[in-house]
Amino acid sequence: MGQSLRIEDHQFPKLIAFSRERGIISIDLMSTQLTVRLNAFLRIPPRRRYREMKGQTSKGLRIAILVYTIYSAVYGLVHVVSPELVGAEDPAIERVLGAAVLAFAFGAGLAYLEKSWVKARIAVLVQVVWMILYTITMVWGILVGGIAAAAWPPAIIGAVFAVLLAVLYIREERVNR
Repeated sequence: MGQSLRIEDHQFPKLIAFSRERGIISIDLMSTQLTVRLNAFLRIPPRRRYREMKGQTSKGLRIAILVYTIYSAVYGLVHVVSPELVGAEDPAIERVLGAAVLAFAFGAGLAYLEKSWVKARIAVLVQVVWMILYTITMVWGILVGGIAAAAWPPAIIGAVFAVLLAVLYIREERVNR
């Protein structure tokens, strides 16, 4: 029989007993740190909470993509329908920007509808790159003076989406290796 370890602590409501061959037998803890230590002791690799979700996009990524899609669709529609509302000097260029944003929103919507990470990853990566480039060009335009200072809120929102989507993309890549 294998090596056994028994942990007793008065702070925890139940006794924990496990062995390397059998894994965890009984656990009722409030502390996730101890669970992580047990997993390290047993050499259990980190993975998704539910095995049937392997290869699927996480709930956090899906929510972020949904919010991003809604924001981009509204932003794009405003720029296409009424560029004067956003204070555009050249309405034709603003409509082209709005159409491009609507195209990216459509791609994000397709990524939201797709539950398979393998199928959604390219669309999510395109959104990450777009948000990074959008933020850089907006901030550059504001600082140089070509874009009005009133464009800071969309630039900041773009930066938030760039960071959020990049972090979630990297996390999905690690989990779905």
